[in-house]
Amino acid sequence: MLDEILKYNEMPQDDNFVAEVMKGVRRQQRIRKLILATAGVVGASFAAFGVLTISGSLNQLITDANVLPVSVALVGLAAFLTWLFQDEVAAVG
Repeated sequence: MLDEILKYNEMPQDDNFVAEVMKGVRRQQRIRKLILATAGVVGASFAAFGVLTISGSLNQLITDANVLPVSVALVGLAAFLTWLFQDEVAAVG
């Protein structure tokens, strides 16, 4: 009985319809890839500009400061974030 209910009774559309739908799907995929690539390039250029802008002051800050407290703070932050997000990492696999 269940097989009769779930049975597909209509004939599929002709090949031209399927080809047009797939053409539209491919077009949308190309547009999405173009948008993502453009956004990535713009973001990377802003990031590179930002790094180049503040690299001199960061270099001076690192040479003037004691590196040990900063290193300990960064390791502590990494350990805290690992502990905090362990469930998300396990869920993703």
